[in-house]
Amino acid sequence: MNCPKLQVSASALVLSPILDELHEEYGRAVHLLKVDCDELPDLASQFGVMSMPTVIFFHQGRPVEKLIGLRPKDAYRNLIAKYPSSTESA
Repeated sequence: MNCPKLQVSASALVLSPILDELHEEYGRAVHLLKVDCDELPDLASQFGVMSMPTVIFFHQGRPVEKLIGLRPKDAYRNLIAKYPSSTESA
């Protein structure tokens, strides 16, 4: 049985380059992992992802913030600033 793949939301398409830019901007201080929730539904469920896009911010290996929906780039910057990394000054 061939199931049609769900289309990526317009918000997710806008968010992806924003996150890529932030990843380049912050270098090794910020790690970025994108997950296709259609391909990994168990992982999405584990972290309570109910809608896209969802950004889960981890600090020291633990999820500490979850942003649902598209936000301005500065919202993600502020989140990064809220949890300083030990590698930021490196």
